[in-house]
Amino acid sequence: MIKTLIFDTRKKTRFRNDSLSCFEKTDIRELKIYGADGAFRPLEADFIRPLHSLESIVVDSFKMLTSYVFSRLLYPLQNRSLDKFYITHTYFDRIERLSGEALEYLPTICIKHLNIHNCQIQDIDFNRLRDSKLWSCLETFKVQENYFSMLGYFFIFTLGLPKISHIDACCQLVRQGTSDDSFDPLLRSSSEVKTQKRLGMLEIFLPNNTKYVSFSDNDLSSNDLGADIFIHGNLEIIQLKNLRLGTCEGRIKGLQKLKVLEIRQWNCQTMNPEFITHLTSITNLSITKSNIGHNAKTFQLIFNLTYLTYLDFSENSFDELHPYFFQSQIQSLTNISFAENSFKAIPKALFVLKNLQFLDFRFNLISRLTSDEITFIDGLNDLKISLGGNALRCSCETLPFLHWVQENSHKIKDYDNLTCLYNNVPYIKISAVIGILHKLEISCISHIWLGISISALICLLLLVFLGFLLYKFQPDVRYVIARFRRTLRKLYQKESGLPLLENMRYHAFVSYGNVNYTWACFDLWDTLTKDGFRLILRDRNFDLGEHESTVILDAIDCSRRVIFVLTHDFLENEWNEYHIQIARLHAFRNETTNFIIVILIDDIPPHEIPKSLQRIWIRVKCLRWPKDGNRRSILSFWDELRNELTMD
Repeated sequence: MIKTLIFDTRKKTRFRNDSLSCFEKTDIRELKIYGADGAFRPLEADFIRPLHSLESIVVDSFKMLTSYVFSRLLYPLQNRSLDKFYITHTYFDRIERLSGEALEYLPTICIKHLNIHNCQIQDIDFNRLRDSKLWSCLETFKVQENYFSMLGYFFIFTLGLPKISHIDACCQLVRQGTSDDSFDPLLRSSSEVKTQKRLGMLEIFLPNNTKYVSFSDNDLSSNDLGADIFIHGNLEIIQLKNLRLGTCEGRIKGLQKLKVLEIRQWNCQTMNPEFITHLTSITNLSITKSNIGHNAKTFQLIFNLTYLTYLDFSENSFDELHPYFFQSQIQSLTNISFAENSFKAIPKALFVLKNLQFLDFRFNLISRLTSDEITFIDGLNDLKISLGGNALRCSCETLPFLHWVQENSHKIKDYDNLTCLYNNVPYIKISAVIGILHKLEISCISHIWLGISISALICLLLLVFLGFLLYKFQPDVRYVIARFRRTLRKLYQKESGLPLLENMRYHAFVSYGNVNYTWACFDLWDTLTKDGFRLILRDRNFDLGEHESTVILDAIDCSRRVIFVLTHDFLENEWNEYHIQIARLHAFRNETTNFIIVILIDDIPPHEIPKSLQRIWIRVKCLRWPKDGNRRSILSFWDELRNELTMD
């Protein structure tokens, strides 16, 4: 049985009163008239009358339709009821306001769903429609893609309709030279809809039947949403996409039955963090491409929304989330989208959610999932995630992530389209890399062992080099260590109140070999001490139990001169070489001359003299012990030594 009639008017079809008479006894419920370039030829007034069961009329894609033809089209429908009347892409002979002849019969028809789409209409004579049959029947009113510049009046009119449930005035175009007064009428008193403005808050009373409102894609820049708005009614869905606003620092209150709020591409520089916190019944919230990610207080935006199950914050420049972002939705949230933001990792704020089922992180800056993120995803059995468009990497560093992908590909919703950077080649499908994962592991193990080998070799070379430095500069190292020990001991002596050794000055520290023990401890000691010279010798002054390097450093520090009794036996003792090194370093450290006195007992060739002494021989005072035993020579030696010890 035929239910729908479709006419193509591109051939300028002629419609007479008897054109549809053959359908008079049929059950035709829908009439569609399509066209492109032409208009109706003369249309007789009772053209549609034979279609007694007609419920729907669609007039689409006419380039031009005169008000007269439009009126003729509606004439036979007077006092009848239609479920829907759609007139789209149809221009009314350049008129901008539906009134007069164009509205002669429309108010007499009971239409439930009226759609005037892309018809270049700037205004409608709402006074002609008030209290009409259309007024009492209209449930859905859509005027998308027209030129309504006074959306406030349209809004007021629609809110006065007793049965209105759906209002859609999205995508109003702006004509050059026109101004947009927008919702200013709402700020004035009106007989059609109750509005109040008190204590800085605007109150709007919606009809109880109104469930859906859309004002997307409109320029409301002349309006100020800086004040709080309290909306009474049973509204369930609001679409406010692509709005150009003045400010949005106010708050929306009321709407205790609102379930869905969609906001997209708002140009507010600052959105009040409590903008929607009073809309506690919301289950689906979408705020996209509105630059809210830069606001540190954005986490307050969904505070108190405990029934929220779906959240879309795509394209908002988020790069991190406050730790308590989802504290009010721990049990409720099931679907979240943070697509096209700047996250480098899945925020830990999400880890508190218990019933999450879908997570959308497409087109962020994620290179892999960390172990904590994998643990979170694995902890929710029903959770699926989308990761497409991220800068994922397939490399040795991301092997744990790739293993997880291999075992849990069913948890990645867009797994088949997932790509990564592999061997510096972008956009390689992860599924292809998973297919050769074993080869990648072998390659990584080879790289690991190569890295270990290189690291071990570098460490070995460093140890060898360090050993060489320690060997070459062993005296210097010992000197530094000994001086450090001495510093620690000085601190201990100072705290304990013990006498400090540096306050007890000596004329000379005498270093000698074991063979010269008698000569040093008796002949040298007796000769000089009876003349008042204070000497320090290891066999007379050193305390037992002290570390020799520290004691030697103390002795040299507390002495004005250092005397080395040079014999073959002296040169064979390693510690005596250390004495020479310490004395040399001390002389350079204090920039002193004639600090070192060398007494040659044996005949030692120059090449056997320690190199540390040869380097500073110009600063060394050398005395030779007379071997002939001549008394005069011996006395001359002691006089010369006394002179050196008394010299400043």
